[in-house]
Amino acid sequence: MYQFTTAADNAYLHGPGLLIFMTGEKRSLVHLVIDEPKGLTNSAALRVVFALLSHPALLKSPFKHIASTAGVSLGTAYNVLEDLQRRGYLINSSGLERRKLLEPKRLIDEWAINFPTTLRTKLHLRRFSAPDPDWWRSVPLDSFPCAWSSEVAAYKMTGYLKPSTQTLYVDQKEMDSVIKVLVKQHRIKPDPDGNIEMLEKFWQTSRDTEVCLAPPLLVYTELLALMDPRTDEAASIIKEKCIDPTFDQG
Repeated sequence: MYQFTTAADNAYLHGPGLLIFMTGEKRSLVHLVIDEPKGLTNSAALRVVFALLSHPALLKSPFKHIASTAGVSLGTAYNVLEDLQRRGYLINSSGLERRKLLEPKRLIDEWAINFPTTLRTKLHLRRFSAPDPDWWRSVPLDSFPCAWSSEVAAYKMTGYLKPSTQTLYVDQKEMDSVIKVLVKQHRIKPDPDGNIEMLEKFWQTSRDTEVCLAPPLLVYTELLALMDPRTDEAASIIKEKCIDPTFDQG
């Protein structure tokens, strides 16, 4: 970092979030530039924060591993963590082992608010319908690169509600082949008003994750987005049982 001050009242100071340039011509000529916090206003930031909230241990990993897990560039991962620190969500100045999320529950709320309109809209939603409303019960997802979310996931996680919609996340490369199998086995068909949703999966499945279920944070968020008292209750159960305990420990 190059910095200087002189007897003629010239100065150049540059640090994180700070730039001061002053000349001796006028003592009042001072320029201060501070990067404005960006928040979760783009899909890349939502991907990074989702990875961190779903796997808190990832926070102590190098930026390269965080970027790879979230599916973003190294620079994006760095910028998102810097932004979290500026906004008071993260301690990020004392080395990897001392990184810590502050107010994770508030960050969860922010993620849940922004996901439906910022990231979900980029996941190439496709809608279908099926003649049998219970078709989803007999789908062997173990053989597919898929994960249930929303109501079906909530049913499988809590047994609380009977799904009236079915939301399935599928690996992008396997989307067409999965659709062909479901068309053949369950006679699903394209329907713009159908209650079956298929979207591109945007996270990596880890060994400690239920392969056939989306991470609890996503299930919780999608249940809230339905704006139905029935699914709101299921969302509360999932948050209490599957999300909050992860952060209460820390």
